[in-house]
Amino acid sequence: MKKIIFTTISLLFCMNLFAFTPTIGKDDELRDDTLFLQIISKSDQLTNLIWSSNNSDEQTIDNAIQLIENLDREYFTTNAAAFDTLNSILNLSNTQLLEEYFDLFSTNWTALQEQYGDRLTEDYILDETNAATQSRNAGCLDGPGYVLCSGAVTAAAIIGHAGCLATFIAAPLCFALVATIQVAGINQCSKEYCGRALTAL
Repeated sequence: MKKIIFTTISLLFCMNLFAFTPTIGKDDELRDDTLFLQIISKSDQLTNLIWSSNNSDEQTIDNAIQLIENLDREYFTTNAAAFDTLNSILNLSNTQLLEEYFDLFSTNWTALQEQYGDRLTEDYILDETNAATQSRNAGCLDGPGYVLCSGAVTAAAIIGHAGCLATFIAAPLCFALVATIQVAGINQCSKEYCGRALTAL
């Protein structure tokens, strides 16, 4: 449980480094919004891919987090160069999923900011993410606990990724760091509430 709390705090720390400012919007519910659901779906795909591409090994994921943290953001002059390095670190060289998620999140989050505006608080995003991820029980001993835990980690990652958009050339590094911490966090949720390491979302 301590490691879950630490992981979630780490995600929120990434978010607080690069805070975003929402605008005024409409009154629809985020949990039913196709753009938001696309973000969650693509995030889940990326989580599964990072986990499986690293042999479903907790230590390998922890090592990847350290490697990404130690990258010099000033070294990368283009997003493409950053993604090449990140894909290599995360063993994703044969896929474009990290870039696809980055592009989809950037487009969808901008639209969601315009629509929902100042409703996009941390608490609202957490509540709506939990509502949108209720199908996650994965045959766990404590399904509701796992749903709440993994939903909280996912919400923290979404908030963190929103903050990453403000970093411009460092945005891919920020995205990859948050995404990899998200993998570690959901794995801890699975260990705590399912009694086993993460299999898939």
